[in-house]
Amino acid sequence: MAVIAWFTHYYSNSEAILLDGNYSFIMFLGVLVMSVATAVIRIVMYFTGASENIPILIPEPILYYALACAVICYGVSFFYFQQNRSIGNTSIPHGFFERCGRTKQYWRCYDTGKFWR
Repeated sequence: MAVIAWFTHYYSNSEAILLDGNYSFIMFLGVLVMSVATAVIRIVMYFTGASENIPILIPEPILYYALACAVICYGVSFFYFQQNRSIGNTSIPHGFFERCGRTKQYWRCYDTGKFWR
């Protein structure tokens, strides 16, 4: 994701996209370092005979977490869909990306001629 964000920043000059790319890269490095460190510590514990101190994974809370996240995501998506419908689908018009193209810093819809920033 970071590489895609950097390419997008290069072509769009969007500082927000650059920030997102840098944040994604830093988070990726942090997760990578923590996972390698945890794995090395557990391997050392196993080979030194301290395997009884390695915590056993309990998968049941992970299932509840995943279900809760899915329900929240679908709920938020449904809420935004309903809100957009209540304002006549003016947030992003239906078929916007199929009908419109990028011209410099504006989107121009070919069928209506309207410009969007």
